[in-house]
Amino acid sequence: MADDGLSQSMLEKERTLISKLYRTAIGWRVVDSNLASVLKVEGRKSPEREIFTDEQVTLILSQKNTPTGQMVIALLACGVRIYELLHFKHEDFHRTESGAYLIGGCKTEAGRNRIIPILDFGIPVFEHAYATSVENGPLFPNGKGGFWNEKNWRNRKFYPFLEEIGIQPNPYDENGKRKPEFAGKLATYTPYTTRHTYASLCDRAGVNKDILKRAVAHTPKSKTLDEVYLHPKATQMIEAFDKANQLVNDEVLTTTKA
Repeated sequence: MADDGLSQSMLEKERTLISKLYRTAIGWRVVDSNLASVLKVEGRKSPEREIFTDEQVTLILSQKNTPTGQMVIALLACGVRIYELLHFKHEDFHRTESGAYLIGGCKTEAGRNRIIPILDFGIPVFEHAYATSVENGPLFPNGKGGFWNEKNWRNRKFYPFLEEIGIQPNPYDENGKRKPEFAGKLATYTPYTTRHTYASLCDRAGVNKDILKRAVAHTPKSKTLDEVYLHPKATQMIEAFDKANQLVNDEVLTTTKA
């Protein structure tokens, strides 16, 4: 797999699978030890993930009247994975006097049914989505009123959107197929860039790291802080992100596109 150019992350996942198979085999007394524990993996190192610059964030926020722009703004405003955003339902959005938040998420135990504060610049987008979606339906429905397919949205909407506003060329054609000239090349900016940008903005603003980890579904390592913030209320979570809202207003939204 390493010779085929697969990433370190992918190889580590395969090693985890092999380890689970060994544990099952040990339980069945087929083997005596878990050899996956001594299996070394050295795959392709993933490149450092880029984040959107303040100028690019401002440019994206200027597209609040376009459907795809609204969804990219939503991703920037709450830092969720693209799969999570596409599968939030109408009733997962909550509005209070102090702000707005989502309850939901997926992938890990830490990620499911978590409180996800929404930064102020994204609240109007979520309010519009809530007002135009239906109960028990997707918060951001596709053209047929159903849930988006992640690959289709990424290839047919996200990348064309970035090209249209001048951030990067679209590596896919009108049918969602990768263009020959981009074969084997990684896009600089992906939907996951919004998640890293969100986390970077919050960290830069000084948002409590353990509360931020909870919002993005990374369990805090500190047991003491884990106990302190075991069940934070939505209002506490929202207040913790006030610093990020202030930073966006004071620094990001004051920039102009070069």
